[in-house]
Amino acid sequence: MNRLIAFLYLWLFALNGIALDLPDHLKSAENLYRTAGGYGCHLCHGLYGHGANQAGGYIRGANQEILKTALIEQPTMKLLNNVLSDKDMELIANYLIYLGEIPIVSLTVDNMAIGIEVDERRDSEKALQLVLFNAGFSEVTLDLSALGLNTLTIAAQATESLIWSPNSQSEIFDPQVINILP
Repeated sequence: MNRLIAFLYLWLFALNGIALDLPDHLKSAENLYRTAGGYGCHLCHGLYGHGANQAGGYIRGANQEILKTALIEQPTMKLLNNVLSDKDMELIANYLIYLGEIPIVSLTVDNMAIGIEVDERRDSEKALQLVLFNAGFSEVTLDLSALGLNTLTIAAQATESLIWSPNSQSEIFDPQVINILP
């Protein structure tokens, strides 16, 4: 059922360059993911559960059982175990399952270089989440016109996200199509 909901959502909103707009029932889950324990899951797992070279790694698609096990067994996550109710864990798991249905391409801009991680489930027929992280200490502006998108300015140490439909699979493999503007 979750796959059907994610597919319909992407089909309805798969316009080039729109922001990830969650269904209403997941907005509180996203907020909880970002604020749990006073610091949020995103601190270790990235703003969209994609790892983002953080300590916790990729958790998109994790279900409630995986989440509960990690909260019990992982030393850094034990801090949240007593803070989150079963309902909170269910909400976060539903959010992660939803994110797991959306293929992702992560781009990291660091010192005027671009690194790319491409989801193995990519498909040129499917919209995907394009997550851009500025690892630098100053704002950066990216020219995304080669991808059919606008220019995007990202604050220092900030993450931006778009739902994007590539015109071809080759578009998502080559970071050279993205220009860092002065």
